[in-house]
Amino acid sequence: MTLPILIDLNAALLFVAVAVFVSRYRPPVPLWPTLFVVQLFALVWIIGDIGTLVADDLSFEHASISVIYAGSYGLMAGWNDRTSKFLVLRTMPAGTPLPKR
Repeated sequence: MTLPILIDLNAALLFVAVAVFVSRYRPPVPLWPTLFVVQLFALVWIIGDIGTLVADDLSFEHASISVIYAGSYGLMAGWNDRTSKFLVLRTMPAGTPLPKR
């Protein structure tokens, strides 16, 4: 195995661990669903990256690039949503109760 593949596999393992951690210890409600979705799209992106590194023919490489783009577009939308919800959470007055789960 080459070094880039090992780095990508390590990153995939890290994203899985963070997704499990986020689903186990949920953050406050405004952040909960989107933070988990952002982690899953990051995992999709890294799987596509691994696919491009191990591709042996052009069609498999093109399919892997499509997976990378699917993860990238999902990451952009999810990160935008997560950031706007984090901003709502940070601008709440002190002592305001969080919404129920």
